[in-house]
Amino acid sequence: MIAGKTDHWLHVLHRVKEGRDVFYVTNQNHPGDARGFRFRITATGEPECWDPMRNEITTPPTRRIAADTLEVDLTLAPLESVLLVFRGDGAARPPARVEANTQVVATLEVRRVASAAAPYDGTCDVPATLDLKHSRVYLEAAGITPEAAARVTVNGVDAGGFIGAPLRLGITRLLKPGTNTLRLEPFAPASLRLTVYPANPTARNLLLLG
Repeated sequence: MIAGKTDHWLHVLHRVKEGRDVFYVTNQNHPGDARGFRFRITATGEPECWDPMRNEITTPPTRRIAADTLEVDLTLAPLESVLLVFRGDGAARPPARVEANTQVVATLEVRRVASAAAPYDGTCDVPATLDLKHSRVYLEAAGITPEAAARVTVNGVDAGGFIGAPLRLGITRLLKPGTNTLRLEPFAPASLRLTVYPANPTARNLLLLG
């Protein structure tokens, strides 16, 4: 690592699987804000951030120094971990940290259908004019207590869940036009919404809302 404050609580493990370099990176600092880190890595191929907790595969900011050397920037929240996987197929991925992307297509209201403390049952209407094939839709929660953790079910299908910040989960593949049902358990959020981003941040006019 060549930049970033670790306080001796940033850890990295390296493995090679099926010819790919794989780095497990974890920020075990638990207090404070997200931290930025810069790594200089010897590896071939292009890096991707695999975040199984949030159903995301993204491309981190990268600078190629030599044919087999590059610098990679990662921003990790307290107790956040990612897999940095190097691939050689050149597949295009969206940039990391979509919350910093100002090209938000829409935010969709989630309506709670019961007032009980938990679980949280809600519905959300997805317009028929929203092109889900060219969208990235994230469920974003706030104020989950007494612990920032919850299992998420979308339309009766297990979607993953939250464990700590950021309370964000990719659910595009489970959505359908019309009314969708959502359940969070065992803890309920104070607020819940769907945020829609373009699948390709450089695309234009791919998404239409009525």
